[in-house]
Amino acid sequence: MDSPRPLGCAWYLTGVCNYRCPYCYEQAKPQTHPPVDMADVDRVFGALAERRGPLQIALTGGEPSLHPAFEALLSYFSRHDHMLLVSTNLSCGPQPFLRAVAHPERCSINASFHPSNANVQLFGQSLQRLAEAGFAVSPSYVLHPPNVASLPRWEERLRGYLPDVSLVGMAFVGDHNGVRYPLSPAGAPTTSGGPPGRYCRAGQDYFAILADGTIVRCVEGVPLRGDRWPLVHLNDRPAPCPSSHCFCSSMHHLWVD
Repeated sequence: MDSPRPLGCAWYLTGVCNYRCPYCYEQAKPQTHPPVDMADVDRVFGALAERRGPLQIALTGGEPSLHPAFEALLSYFSRHDHMLLVSTNLSCGPQPFLRAVAHPERCSINASFHPSNANVQLFGQSLQRLAEAGFAVSPSYVLHPPNVASLPRWEERLRGYLPDVSLVGMAFVGDHNGVRYPLSPAGAPTTSGGPPGRYCRAGQDYFAILADGTIVRCVEGVPLRGDRWPLVHLNDRPAPCPSSHCFCSSMHHLWVD
């Protein structure tokens, strides 16, 4: 199977997080990281890249920078010309990126700002240093009802470090003061049932590695055996939308008629 599209991978590197935000939908955080063997990474991603070329890889969590293999993964993926998107609270500062990423222009950073935990000065300085080094940085802000009115104030503070910065609003999901804020149907079609007859390229052009070490392609899960990864066997063609058990809530670009 060959495709003109870059193969995408979302890697939920860990469920561990050093923040305890009041709006997080996963308050029960694990305390340990899943093991990562760089020989396995090279075997699997090397085979995929040989077949499909450089991948688009999103590293997320939990807080991915807490994983002991974080810098090694940044270095490996950067050296092999993969495109990187890292979602992080930037509590690690800019140093891991500056040390490990060989091609900053191929690495985007979604930096989530959490006022209940983050130091705005250190966060702003990290944004500034990364932008100066050539990284594409996009700070985000969860629109938790108590925080919405403060967004302009935090934007103004951060503009002292990046003059044109804007905080991208991220939808709050959960309960607040007895009001339920659900995922919208447009944002999560797979949680409320996909359209009849809808097909998806997940598994053909996209797969994910969950924080528990399961490799999923929307339609099925492959549990890891010990610390050895199985090969990722990509689908040859789009598969029916698995609306009842799809992990994904935003991969609309994978749908086909």
